[in-house]
Amino acid sequence: MSGKDFSQFLSNKDNQSIQESVKKSVDPNLFINEQTLKQIEAETTKHFWINYFTQSIVTTFVAPLNTIYTSLQLSVIPHQNKYGDLPEESGTKTSTQLVKTTRDIQPHEKRKFELLIKSGAVGSNKPFRAPIYTTYREAFQGLTNQGWQAFFKGNLIGILHLLANSHLKIKLLSDLDFRLGAMWHEGNQLLRQAVILGLVTVSDVASNPFMLFQSRFILQNRLPNFYLYKNLLSAFKKHVRHKKEYFQGSTTYLYKNGFIFLVQVPIQFSQKLEQFQMLYLYLSYNLISYPFLTIVRRLHCQSTLPGMIPIRYSGPFHALRLITQEEGIKGLYRGFGLYLIGSGLLQYIMFGTQIDQGDF
Repeated sequence: MSGKDFSQFLSNKDNQSIQESVKKSVDPNLFINEQTLKQIEAETTKHFWINYFTQSIVTTFVAPLNTIYTSLQLSVIPHQNKYGDLPEESGTKTSTQLVKTTRDIQPHEKRKFELLIKSGAVGSNKPFRAPIYTTYREAFQGLTNQGWQAFFKGNLIGILHLLANSHLKIKLLSDLDFRLGAMWHEGNQLLRQAVILGLVTVSDVASNPFMLFQSRFILQNRLPNFYLYKNLLSAFKKHVRHKKEYFQGSTTYLYKNGFIFLVQVPIQFSQKLEQFQMLYLYLSYNLISYPFLTIVRRLHCQSTLPGMIPIRYSGPFHALRLITQEEGIKGLYRGFGLYLIGSGLLQYIMFGTQIDQGDF
């Protein structure tokens, strides 16, 4: 039957039902014209920017929580005794002890003592070294001594990371959705989830430089004469000859997303878990993500540069083993309480405004 004969066959009134069945069996994406595609793209872009603007505001609102829990994540407790020049007793000196120390200090040590006071360091922390906080109170005090701006260190870089990461995720997923059409939505859900986490991993690795410098800006002392990076541009310039440092610690995302995939597999096969799907996904994601977030933050910040964490970990699994051995499970979850509060606030606001939430 020729093409003309077939069109005449479909136009026959007696074959209306066949014509309808043929249309229903064909992928509806084949009938989308260029104008419709432009409308869909415009709506998607509009939704993305509304989503991004809302997340940026909420992220700025919870930035102090982010700075405090990240400061605790980056506190490597064994480094308290690493340098060999720290006193045995730890903790913040009382005013009486501080006066006594001032009287006993030698003239050639005066400059060092003045630097210590100006740096705002608490406890046994020293200028030009990565601070070590053991409690929320110490972290809060140390940041307060650097001024109120310290609670927003790295926030702008975090917003840029959110933009790059979210845009890349949406771009990759929407392109895949358009290419596969109905097959993508009606196929194996487990395979679909694995592909999504794979694309998320690609986005995480690609946007790693922003997260790396966010970690380092939070760790560094922002006061004059003590900061390592003045701004994001100077940070990129400082490492331009060693571009591989931009992706330091990025392999951690592969392991993190792999573990998340394995933990979320039961939700595909258990009808009982479906009743608690959102709670299960929320708890499993955060409980697994946070230890890996601690690991990637420390890998981001280990360096020979002043104010950063001295090189200690050879990779994600070595970091996991060493942190567990030296600091216990608590070392992986230091600051987890504030993380849950910030993450909960973000997701509550995003769900409340009926906008999809992103990673905190």
